[in-house]
Amino acid sequence: MMRRLLPILLLLLAGPASAALAPAALDGVALEPPPGAALPLNTSLQVGEQNASLRAILAARPAWLLVFADYTCAGVCGPALGIAASAFSSPDMQDLDAGLLVIGLDPKDTAADAARMRAETWGNAADPRAVFARTDKASVAKLTEAVGYRYRYDSETDQFAHPAAALSITREGRVVRPLGALALMPNTLRKALVEASGGHAGGLFERISLRCYSFDPARGVYTADIVLVLRALGVATLLGLALLLALLMRRTAGKEAV
Repeated sequence: MMRRLLPILLLLLAGPASAALAPAALDGVALEPPPGAALPLNTSLQVGEQNASLRAILAARPAWLLVFADYTCAGVCGPALGIAASAFSSPDMQDLDAGLLVIGLDPKDTAADAARMRAETWGNAADPRAVFARTDKASVAKLTEAVGYRYRYDSETDQFAHPAAALSITREGRVVRPLGALALMPNTLRKALVEASGGHAGGLFERISLRCYSFDPARGVYTADIVLVLRALGVATLLGLALLLALLMRRTAGKEAV
């Protein structure tokens, strides 16, 4: 658990990364699936050095959590995937036949980049529940357009401004529910994946606008979205430390009483 949450702590301590997209370019960055949204199953993906169709990957399990990520991201991709991995490892999730599918946004990213992010966030390289895939630029555009996932590329920093969001999907590629990638608690994830396992496709979807994007050099401050993320993660970290301290003090007091 601590290993998977370590990227979150590193994000809190990290220095600022640069970003140069204008606010107008960021306004359209959001996840807003259209009614009846579904992925094109004939899309070819690369998992490691092997080719596989999206149809074949999804057929392995009745429900999936889909995350688009930049495998060399300087923002919150790593922490968001770490949160997802922690939710999957929860006891509440162990009876579900569900998987995590991560698709890289950057066609320049290599198999080594994908493997590195998997190791840093999911850990177990042999666990078949997690699939970290890559594909070409045209296929990325086709997949993201199909589910209303709108992003922008910052060529100056080679980073993507993209929604910090995930999607629960059925094995047929139908979108069930959009989810905030930084709020994937086990009970929330379980509900979304149970719905997907039952083949329940969503109707009207909410819009998720929280973005993964780093630093505004013009003002010398983090963008509003990253400020929100940092504050939320900072509060969660402090609460976790306070709870750990309370448990240790209670255990010490119990031993002294004996």
